[in-house]
Amino acid sequence: LKFSHDGSKLATASSDNHTRVWEWRLGTVLVGPTEGHTSFVSSVVWFPGDEGLVTASGDKAVRRLKALTGEELGEPFGAHENEVAFLTLSTDGSLLASTSRGNTLKLWNATT
Repeated sequence: LKFSHDGSKLATASSDNHTRVWEWRLGTVLVGPTEGHTSFVSSVVWFPGDEGLVTASGDKAVRRLKALTGEELGEPFGAHENEVAFLTLSTDGSLLASTSRGNTLKLWNATT
């Protein structure tokens, strides 16, 4: 799970294959459950400005979503050979790093 940069929302990754965005102060779901992943969602990060999310999954995929609608942005990033375990995004939002359970690290241009 990860708080938005402005602290108003919380994105959660779930074993039910979905991501949700919460208005945590009210305990209400703003977005989700999202579609796309076919296995548990293991990690979620916010883009700077809180307009987008990146999710990682046991289905070996890394996906980009609009944070306020859950709509997928383009095709998934190239897949890992094993379950994707963790994500992190550079502070300027230009570089994404993902790791898999197969002990691999991939770096992605997050803007393209």
